[in-house]
Amino acid sequence: MGTIFAPTYATLTMGFFEIKLYDLCELNWGPITKQYVIKNWSRFLDDCEIPIDRNILEPDQLLAILNSIIPEIQFTMECSELAIPFLDILIEQKNNTISMDLYRKPTDTQRCLHFKSNHPKHCLKNIPFAMARRICTIVENTKHLNQLRQKPSKIYVSS
Repeated sequence: MGTIFAPTYATLTMGFFEIKLYDLCELNWGPITKQYVIKNWSRFLDDCEIPIDRNILEPDQLLAILNSIIPEIQFTMECSELAIPFLDILIEQKNNTISMDLYRKPTDTQRCLHFKSNHPKHCLKNIPFAMARRICTIVENTKHLNQLRQKPSKIYVSS
C-alpha cells in the first residue's frame, strides 16, 4: 500500500464511504436493503465483498451507487454463482459447501526477494516459511494441498 499510514488512511476513507453507501441504499431502496448491505458488506482495507440477493438488490444498481459516492474511487465487480476471488483467496461453492483455494491475479509475476538482496536475513529466511504457511492456511482441498507441498511452484526472483 505504500507509506506506513496508508492502511489507516484507507480504513478511514472506506469507513466514511460505507456510511454514505448505507444512506444511499436507504434513500434509493429503503431500510430493508440498507440493513441487508450493513449485515453482508465485508471489507479488508479497500477490498470489499458482498453476497447479492437479487430479490433485494441488483448488482449493476449497487455498482452504480458505489461508483457515484466518491468519483475518485471507482469499483469493479466480479459476479459468479460458483467461485469468487477475494484478496488472495478463491472462494468456491460446490455441493452447498464453501471451500477456499489460493488465488493469483492474472498479473501476478510470482516474484519474491532475491536471497542476496540487501534485506535483513531474518526477513529473507522467513519468505519460504510464510509462503508455506499461507498455502497450509488457505488451501482446504487435501489432495491439492499435498500436491502443492510436494511439487514446488515456479518462483521467479528479482535481481
